[in-house]
Amino acid sequence: ESLEFCNKAIKLDEYAWKAYFRKGEAFLLMNDFENSRSCFLEAKTKANIAMEIDILGLNSTLNMIDKELRKCMILEKKYDKLHQAKYTNMFDKARELED
Repeated sequence: ESLEFCNKAIKLDEYAWKAYFRKGEAFLLMNDFENSRSCFLEAKTKANIAMEIDILGLNSTLNMIDKELRKCMILEKKYDKLHQAKYTNMFDKARELED
């Protein structure tokens, strides 16, 4: 539902950096790191454009977006390591059963 609202906001205003940011957070909660990262990068791009147009207060926003990007990358690495170990063990057990 959150993604739906974000998409509607983006349709209304293509520079709605906050909608991209919230969309990135939603994807992050679903462990969809690729889409999350993409949305955070888009939020950063849109926020930079808004900053050039002289909308105040966006320096802290850009810092917040960078923080979420780092969080996304860290969680993605942990998620990948966890699943790599899980599947490695699964294949090792399958090989043992074959022997």
